Amino acid sequence: GLPPSHSLYFQRGKAVGVSPDGSTMVLVGEATDGSGARQLFRRNLTDLESVPIPGTEGAYSFDFSPGEGTQIVFLSKTVFYRQSTLKIVDLQDDDLDVLDDSPFEPRDISWDDGGIVFGSKFGVVYRIDPDTGGPPVAITELGPDEASHLSPQLIQNGTAILYTAH
Repeated sequence: GLPPSHSLYFQRGKAVGVSPDGSTMVLVGEATDGSGARQLFRRNLTDLESVPIPGTEGAYSFDFSPGEGTQIVFLSKTVFYRQSTLKIVDLQDDDLDVLDDSPFEPRDISWDDGGIVFGSKFGVVYRIDPDTGGPPVAITELGPDEASHLSPQLIQNGTAILYTAH
């Protein structure tokens, strides 16, 4: 998995994933020096070593793009910066795009043909278009005894969503 300088980060969202075509593994690594610094690492399944993905510092949850999984959407937050940023990185050329600087403190994220969705610590599930970016649009409403909707998964090509209500 990860180089000795990092351990797997499990506290928020997906920590490990394999691309839809089965060729690439991505991991969220946290520095073992106590700094709390996180970054995404890529490992081709034919290789033994994983390498950092440039521009993914602060990452804490991710998902692969639909199809071959050549892009990754991820949530990023530095240790001292309270606002999260939603970004997309292309795994072929490391090109990085910022979709949204979100004040919602997003959690888990899911991406399929229906777009990108994420749950929020403070509320509902939001959808964002991967081609045009923000602002995110709320797609669920809290019930009377609910505090938040988390862990969204787009299903049936984005025509339905599965999430956990807290």
